[in-house]
Amino acid sequence: MRTLSTSEINALQQQGCLADDWTAVTVADAFNPQYIRNVRFSGSVELGRFEQTFVAADGFPRHSGIYNAVLHNCKVGDDCYIGNVRDHIANYSIGNNTFINNVGLLACSGLCSFGNGVKVAALNEGGGREIAVCDQFSSQLGYFMAMFRNRVEAISHIESLVDAYTEGKKSSMGTIGNAATIVNCGTISGVNIGSGARLDGCSLLQNGTVLSSTDAPSVVGADVIAHDFIFCKSVKVTAGAQLLRCYVGEGSQVGEQFAATDCFISCNCQFFHGEAASMFAGPYTVSHHKATLLIAISMSFFNAGSGSNQSNHAYKLGPNHQGVLDRGSKLASSSYLLWPAHLGAFTTVLGSHKEHPDTTGLPFSYLIDNHGVPYISPGTNLKSVGTLRDADKFPKRDGRSEGCSDLVSFNMLNPFTIAQILRGVAVLEELLAEPADEYVYGGLRIKAKSATNGLELYRMALNKYKGDLLLRWEAEGQPALLTAQSDVWVDLGGLIVPADVLDQMGAVKDLATANEFFATLEGQLSAYEYGWAAKLFPGLFEAKQKMAVLGDWHEACVRLINSALDDAKKEFAPATMLGYGLDPVGDCKDADFKALRGEYDENSFVKSLRSQLDEVHVRYSEAVSVL
Repeated sequence: MRTLSTSEINALQQQGCLADDWTAVTVADAFNPQYIRNVRFSGSVELGRFEQTFVAADGFPRHSGIYNAVLHNCKVGDDCYIGNVRDHIANYSIGNNTFINNVGLLACSGLCSFGNGVKVAALNEGGGREIAVCDQFSSQLGYFMAMFRNRVEAISHIESLVDAYTEGKKSSMGTIGNAATIVNCGTISGVNIGSGARLDGCSLLQNGTVLSSTDAPSVVGADVIAHDFIFCKSVKVTAGAQLLRCYVGEGSQVGEQFAATDCFISCNCQFFHGEAASMFAGPYTVSHHKATLLIAISMSFFNAGSGSNQSNHAYKLGPNHQGVLDRGSKLASSSYLLWPAHLGAFTTVLGSHKEHPDTTGLPFSYLIDNHGVPYISPGTNLKSVGTLRDADKFPKRDGRSEGCSDLVSFNMLNPFTIAQILRGVAVLEELLAEPADEYVYGGLRIKAKSATNGLELYRMALNKYKGDLLLRWEAEGQPALLTAQSDVWVDLGGLIVPADVLDQMGAVKDLATANEFFATLEGQLSAYEYGWAAKLFPGLFEAKQKMAVLGDWHEACVRLINSALDDAKKEFAPATMLGYGLDPVGDCKDADFKALRGEYDENSFVKSLRSQLDEVHVRYSEAVSVL
């Protein structure tokens, strides 16, 4: 950088520019004063060269430069456009090729942490489970900090690492990366903005970070208000969303006036219209409806129906109750849960429940309110086409960028869910040992037929899992097995891990090491799973049992897929055609329905299920032919 020449200063002054001290304005060698007009400079200012022309989507061109603005203590990179700043830009380092137009205030005041170190009071409104977030974080770290408060020393250690990282991030200068776009915004105060980010029409952003890159850009849109936040790469926060003390993971979307307070939102989530407070949202959590409230809740791979609600009002000493919905759970429209409660994996809730249910011993179930009496239908979701479709769609909707710290285990049947299924088998076998028309488990009623069907479904799921595991182990070349000391597995913010690994959290030296540890562990999980399964199902990987294991696997796969196909067929039954065929000329209901929904045999997911069924037959024939 060099100081301005006398002729350059004269040219700038003739173009309406002022400076408190022209010697404090330094420029690149190729600087051209032609593109600086009506600008006031204050403090130390560095300017790059201005040679590029920006062309808007409608074709309107703007030459890079600075027009109608006040800059105080700023560094402006090459080929930026800064125009029509209503107040000023202060204490910012701006990268190359960035476009800023029609903004109110863009400033850092004093020492800023940019959202690092903010404590998100997830899950418990009364506090005690705060997650100290930062821009080098992950869903796994967040879950560990919130859920395992009994590990006092480890939690204190992780918090100290966040504190140290936060101290290193504090600065009196904010940063805006390369090729960012900031237009039509109000006040942006103490916010770091990554490369490629687009901020368009946001009202107020204060004390935060918008992580972004040109290959995984983030978007903050119209009327957004956010305080004390971290937005990760490829995030979209738009359309009047309001966030206070929130972390939003990669690929997630928040918009349509959604209001969130003290929420930790992992990757690939979607939140629109509704409201959330003290929420830990694991991967693929979805809420789309205006009347939906999510409060003091933990969940993942989750869907909230319209008007679904929870409350923690059964207290006298403060709002300390909480609800845990294990992965895959769903809340039907107008459902209600009174905390505390804990639902097993892939549970669907229908109706109102004030009995504080614990269904972790009966996963994949329907929890049903029958005129005020709670019933549970065990294992029903194992034969639901919706469950299989969800399991199929999640990997296809992955918005994480390469190297994302949030890690996800996608398999529906895994050590965590299988452990719950095994518990379900034990529960139902014990209940069915005494004949009855109905049974009671944890205050929930189970019809005898539901119990019998649930036990059969659980056993089929176990047979499918064992066969899947055996075939995968052989396809991977029969790798060595790793054995953990404990047989317990944890769903750690979307990653299924052996509980033993949590003992190592107190030894990680920094946050980057912690994230690297989980990334390394992810590559070892199959070996740990094989070791766990070999102990749980003796002889599973021995040749002498292969025929029996694959025979049970084949039967279970065929029955479960056919059950899902039968369930899908209900979507094409005459009852679903109500409201179709409104053309008064002729009997056109079938034609109208087919025009919109197609035919059962042509449905893409039905075809996918049939293809899976064909693959099961082929794999079974190939496997047994060599025995």
